[in-house]
Amino acid sequence: HEPCHAAASDSELVKALLGTRLRAPAKGICCGFGGIMQLQAPQLSQRVGADCWAGLMRATGADQAREVVAPCALTSCSGCVMQLQATAPPGLGAGVGHWLEALTPG
Repeated sequence: HEPCHAAASDSELVKALLGTRLRAPAKGICCGFGGIMQLQAPQLSQRVGADCWAGLMRATGADQAREVVAPCALTSCSGCVMQLQATAPPGLGAGVGHWLEALTPG
């Protein structure tokens, strides 16, 4: 997930690190966190979060094979991590975290 508000993106670095394991939507999709949107318009925030997850599921192929692999949403924004965790589809078993958490030493 590429945060909407990010001035500079880490996407090129993440692509270089994860290579063919990276599955990302063609365009950035807003997760619905939007600063204080969650406080001002919680229903809208939830709908945007659901749309984001639908796009992430299509990009990873998880919409076609939910029982095979649970997607892992990675982002560089702690606010987006919280929103993606809060709006993940029930029973999906998706992992959500900062992209640095996907790196392992060695």
